[in-house]
Amino acid sequence: MDTQTSQDADTQVSDEHNANPWITVTKRANKRRQLQPHTVPTQQLPSTPSEPALRQSRPKTRLPRLPPLPAQDYKLAIRPHGGLNLSKVSPKTLLLAVVHAANIRSEKPDIKLRVDENQNVLTISTSSEHIAMALGQITKITVHAATYDITS
Repeated sequence: MDTQTSQDADTQVSDEHNANPWITVTKRANKRRQLQPHTVPTQQLPSTPSEPALRQSRPKTRLPRLPPLPAQDYKLAIRPHGGLNLSKVSPKTLLLAVVHAANIRSEKPDIKLRVDENQNVLTISTSSEHIAMALGQITKITVHAATYDITS
């Protein structure tokens, strides 16, 4: 019973202590502004604004994510050099150029292409290990009769 009354007394003391320590900061700032005398400069420059203009923030635009490639496939990233812009070349042309450069003989190879236009990177996905090994050996690619060096 003694512990209960001492806890109630402590709670009552802390409530009295915390009754009015909080103030609203904006009210205090407004009071300070009203108490300060407003001084007008004797000469104002016509092109200088009196208050800084608030800048509106615009929402950040996010580019959509590229579609995922199959998780179990072998993947190879190719970055062309020498001015080849992958976004201006059709995917079919890229596929034919990659197949020709890797000397892949099958009529319909199991290859999926994905072009990242922002980073100018070609990602190739295949489920076949021997096709992936052949793609990894490519050092040059020929597109529209022009040869470009690549890194993979």
